[in-house]
Amino acid sequence: MSEKRRPRSTAIPNLVAALVLLLIANVIMAAVLIRSAHDSLVEQIHKRMLDVGNTAADLLDPEFIRDMQLEDVGSETYEKQMYTLRIFKENIDLAYIYAFRARGDGTYMFIIDPDPDKPAPFGYDLVWEPAVDAAAKGIPTVSDEPHADEWGTFYTAYIPIFDKDQNVVGIVGVDYDASMFKSHIAEDVALIVGVTAFTMIVGAALAIVIIRRNRKRYAVFDKELSALNDGFEKLNATMMKSSAMKLQERPQSVDNDLLKTLASGTIYDDGLHKRKTDEFTDVSTRLQKMQNALGHYITYLESQTYVDGLTGVGNKLAYKKFHEELDAELAAGTAQYVIAFFDVNGLRAINAKYTYEVGDTLLNAAATILARIFHHKNVFHVAGDEFIVILKGKTLTDMDAYFVRVNEEVDKFNRLKRVPVKLTMSKGSAAYNASKDTDYRKVFLRAEENEKRDKAAYYAANPKTES
Repeated sequence: MSEKRRPRSTAIPNLVAALVLLLIANVIMAAVLIRSAHDSLVEQIHKRMLDVGNTAADLLDPEFIRDMQLEDVGSETYEKQMYTLRIFKENIDLAYIYAFRARGDGTYMFIIDPDPDKPAPFGYDLVWEPAVDAAAKGIPTVSDEPHADEWGTFYTAYIPIFDKDQNVVGIVGVDYDASMFKSHIAEDVALIVGVTAFTMIVGAALAIVIIRRNRKRYAVFDKELSALNDGFEKLNATMMKSSAMKLQERPQSVDNDLLKTLASGTIYDDGLHKRKTDEFTDVSTRLQKMQNALGHYITYLESQTYVDGLTGVGNKLAYKKFHEELDAELAAGTAQYVIAFFDVNGLRAINAKYTYEVGDTLLNAAATILARIFHHKNVFHVAGDEFIVILKGKTLTDMDAYFVRVNEEVDKFNRLKRVPVKLTMSKGSAAYNASKDTDYRKVFLRAEENEKRDKAAYYAANPKTES
């Protein structure tokens, strides 16, 4: 009898030890994922706040901001500044956006606040934090920790407003509700903890089944594994439904292969009707399929970090990563690339007149055309109506030919008359010049300037078109 017990006494402790290591690894992985999710969300929110603030600061009148007094409240120039900030407040997911300036005694006061419910009056004291002083020195800054005032608790970006002599004459404040940030983090933590707990529970269930093995051990194990299979089938069904809905929203020309695979439901199939192996090989095969399915799901979730949800092309994070790679190649002396800047003409007016659904259709059409011609990995949706294309190893001559193709594709779309308004795009390009370009931004600014000239020419040729 002792010989019969020996295999059991050596195998079970090893199995238990392996499961303990697995649980420890899951806990460590969960901690790493939670940290990564937190850092990624912070980076995205900070970048978005700075982008919004920089755009708003560029649109404000610095001389008026510098010289504004109480009697200027309600003037035509004041109302223009107010309208500019109100547009951001109403169309972007922000808590508040406002302008303020230094008094000269180390304190700061509100000068323009478009909040419709409880605006801060001109001259009202701003709650100070260190990031405000950094902005006053000309450094766009985001608060490291949330701060509280009578309007709530927020993370805030502070962006300096410069006059023509590059003096800081005011600051734009962009507030992001701290409770929303905590909510997003809580959702990520709940998902990661849930998956980790689910894995740990499954591992514990497997250990219990094996430790208590007897002549019915495979039947019990199979029952537990079937319950796990049901969970995967539900997960697979959820992924199918979600992926099918995303496919309907995204342009067909972008890289939707993973979405199509998920929507087909073929990611997870335990092949119950094909099982002809012994029970242990069968268990191993089914677990491998679950692991393979999880790999696809994780790949899909990771891919969404760099994909624009509306158009399916690269988002701002993907764009930032790409142009950082170009700057690295520039430093190494191997850079050669062309930047093209595209802007959908009149999108704001189209949204207002024909609804956002029509505007989104035009954005998707633009993304489809650009992805078809330039390949989706080189196309980035960086703002509401703006796309950037970056092509390595190309020249401006190449880009001229590409622009001809873009025009042809736009004409094809317009002939379909899918929406009651035509798609038009302003465009401009610039190529990296090793003799004068020290970084990516210089090339980008030339491309943007060329696009602005093209847009000006378009509106001059179409004076009745609203911008």
